[in-house]
Amino acid sequence: MGLFKAGKKEEGYRCTQYALFDGIGFDPEVFIHGFEEDWGVKLDIEIRNEDKIKFLHFNIDKIQFVCSFMKSEYPDNSPIEAARRNPFWKEAEECIENHKTFMIVAILKNECLDQIKTCSIFTQVCCSFMRLANALCIYNADSGLVIEKNSYRNYMYIMKAAREHNDYYLPYQNWININYIREENGEIGAFTTGLNMFNMLEIELVHVKYEVEIMQKIINTILFCIIMDNKTLESGQLIKLEEGIEIITKQAKGYYLNDREVMHIIY
Repeated sequence: MGLFKAGKKEEGYRCTQYALFDGIGFDPEVFIHGFEEDWGVKLDIEIRNEDKIKFLHFNIDKIQFVCSFMKSEYPDNSPIEAARRNPFWKEAEECIENHKTFMIVAILKNECLDQIKTCSIFTQVCCSFMRLANALCIYNADSGLVIEKNSYRNYMYIMKAAREHNDYYLPYQNWININYIREENGEIGAFTTGLNMFNMLEIELVHVKYEVEIMQKIINTILFCIIMDNKTLESGQLIKLEEGIEIITKQAKGYYLNDREVMHIIY
């Protein structure tokens, strides 16, 4: 039994997200050319057609992708529900309601054990889908996040700069959903969804008197530290942020996510 265990390869992180389009056509050659322009890599893609599905198989750095172009609408209303919760894209609901087709972007096999590198390469693929003329958005069902195509591509220059130094930058804004709540007493709150994909507790800020802009700075600083700097939040930590703000972390049952343990941020 031990021999079989020792011979088993470790599997890297796998995920699935969705690209939504407002047209019915998809030309793989346009995607291949776009990816080469974006990232300087010529993809060797195997293309297979079945009825109303076009399959694309390709590998990037030991990560095997399968992308399935579906000549139909997304099967349920979850992207529309996510669009309604997006405060930064006013036309989101209308755009998504009118989408015609979608692409399933998935990792089939992965020999890369670095999750940040894996997710960064996955983001590169989605970025190049978002350069297509009829692309609308990326929908991340795991975090309930819908991102307009131009917003999704906003971080490409940082990703390219990192690649030039043989490093990988992950725009966590394309992975982690920050949900803002306006409470009845005028205070505000926020919670993340998507940190669980990185084996971390979600973050909550409850009954806050600061404005949303300050709350955004606090959350973004924390997310950058734990995602890109690989730091772990432990309960009971005192952390000093910029502008003289101090926070304390406390692990407890969620207030908004009341079905799980979360990391409360108190300041």
